[in-house]
Amino acid sequence: MAHEIEYRADRSQWSFAFTGERSAIWHRHGQEANPGWTLEDWKRQSGTDFRVRKIPLQGIPGHDGTPIAVDTHQLLVREDNNRALSVVPREWEPSQNEKAFEFAAPLIEAKFADLSTAGVLFDGGICFVVLKTKDGFTLPGGDETEGFLAIQISHQYGNADLFIPTGIRWVCNNTRRFSLSLKSEAQIEQGKFVHRGRNNQGFDIEKANALVVAYRAGLNNYAEQAKLLTTKRTTPQQVHEYITRVFQLEELKEGTIDQKARRREHNAKVISNLRNSIETQPGANLSPGTLWAAYNGVSYWEDHGRWEGKEEPIYGKLAGAANDRKQLAFKTALELVD
Repeated sequence: MAHEIEYRADRSQWSFAFTGERSAIWHRHGQEANPGWTLEDWKRQSGTDFRVRKIPLQGIPGHDGTPIAVDTHQLLVREDNNRALSVVPREWEPSQNEKAFEFAAPLIEAKFADLSTAGVLFDGGICFVVLKTKDGFTLPGGDETEGFLAIQISHQYGNADLFIPTGIRWVCNNTRRFSLSLKSEAQIEQGKFVHRGRNNQGFDIEKANALVVAYRAGLNNYAEQAKLLTTKRTTPQQVHEYITRVFQLEELKEGTIDQKARRREHNAKVISNLRNSIETQPGANLSPGTLWAAYNGVSYWEDHGRWEGKEEPIYGKLAGAANDRKQLAFKTALELVD
C-alpha cells in the first residue's frame, strides 16, 4: 500500500499509533492514543515493541549440496516473528527501536515535547517515532507555528538511523519521504547515524540531544524573523516589487512585438493572482498588509492556489520549483525589510 504501514495479523491491527483525531490521518489506520498511555503502551500499540538480531547466513550450496557459510555478511531478523529484514555486513550494528523511546523520555519529562506518532514501515524495515515540540511560537493575530522531531530507526542495509526536526508530522512512508525531501544534503548528513565503521553504531542519544539544542536555537531565530515580518507594513508598490522579484517577472528586451505582449500579459496575470492570494488566503486577517502576509500569500499560492480545479501534486508542493520559490519568498521578504 502507498502508506507502507505494517498490518499485524497476529494483533489484528495496524502498526501505527497517533494523537489527535483520526480524520487528520489520511490513511485512517492505527490506534488513537489515550492521554494516559505510558511509553510501553506506545511501543505496543504502534507495533514497535520488537527487537532485532543478526544470525549466520549461508550461501550457495557447494558441489556436494552442502550450504557454504558466509563469513562477510549476516541476516538481520525480527525476534518476534523471525522475519528477515536485511542482509548486512558482519560489522553492521543494529539499533533497537527502544532507543527512540529512550531518547524521547527525558524530553517528555521535561515538558519540552509530547509523542505525536509512532509506527512501523515495510514490515519492520523502518520504524519511526515523532515528537511534537512545545517550542512553537505564536505571531500577532494567533498565527501558530508548530514543530516536530522525527526519529527513524532503520533495520535495512543502506538506510541510516535519522533524527530530523521537521514541520511535517510523519504518519506514513509518504509523509516521511516528503519531510526528508525538504532537507538539504547537509541537514540530512547532520542528523544521520550510520551502522558501520569505527564509532558508528546506529542511533546515538547523546548526539541527538546535541541536535535538539541546535534545533531550538534555529527555531528561535526563525521566530524572530517571522515576528519581524509581521511588523513591516507594505504599500501596493512594495507588494508589486516583492511578487516581481520572487517570480522573476522580467520584461522581454528582445523578441517580436507579439512575444513581448504575451510576456506582459503573463506577468500581469501572475501579479493579479498573487495579489488575490495574499488578500484571500486563510489567515489573511492575522497580519494584513505586512510582509508576513505577502510571504504567506506566495506559500498558499504555491501549495493550493495554482492548483485550483486540478489534482494537487503533493510532492511538487513540498519539493522542486514550488519549494524553491517558497524559500526564495521568505529570503526576499527579509531583504525587503532592509
